Amino acid sequence: ICRKMLHRHMLIFRLPNLQMLDGSPVNSDDRAKAEFHLAELQAKKNSLIPVTHSPMDGRSFGQVKTPPIEITNVLLPSGFSHYLGSDVTLTPEVEV
Repeated sequence: ICRKMLHRHMLIFRLPNLQMLDGSPVNSDDRAKAEFHLAELQAKKNSLIPVTHSPMDGRSFGQVKTPPIEITNVLLPSGFSHYLGSDVTLTPEVEV
């Protein structure tokens, strides 16, 4: 069931009465490892959460700026161009 280590750690941590997993006994060492790894993951997760207020120059610590999305192709039905503004120019493209 839990060949991936993260899944094993999660089950061991979430089920404190678990005694056997995938045919292997669960001991206190397994529980300590599971607690350590999940605490480490939580710390990494918390370090990526944007902070809403910062004491310095209005910027937030830990904020990750995502790159803008670049759209290279859009297929629109014919007659759709009148819904777009005059600043948008559509060039017809022929599919082969």
